[in-house]
Amino acid sequence: FDVLKDELLWEGSTVVTMTKEEQMFLEATKAYSMGKPILSDEQFNDLKMKLKQQGSPIATGGPRCSLRSRRVYTDMQVDYLRLTLLNIPGVGVA
Repeated sequence: FDVLKDELLWEGSTVVTMTKEEQMFLEATKAYSMGKPILSDEQFNDLKMKLKQQGSPIATGGPRCSLRSRRVYTDMQVDYLRLTLLNIPGVGVA
């Protein structure tokens, strides 16, 4: 296991650096999508909020939409540094 872990780390994989909570979150998400939830909704939400507070990138998801309410939800945040860096070449040309 240690050799595999070292090889995965060397290749840049983040799977081997996940915490137990992050692994539980991924397992719960997969089980829920398969129709066999392993956590109650309250436990899942508590776990997700805990991971968000810790700054885990696994708990922050991209945009998703609800077919029932016809709304789009997201919990991503704007990265102002990258946004500024992307706009610098345009300002330089203008």
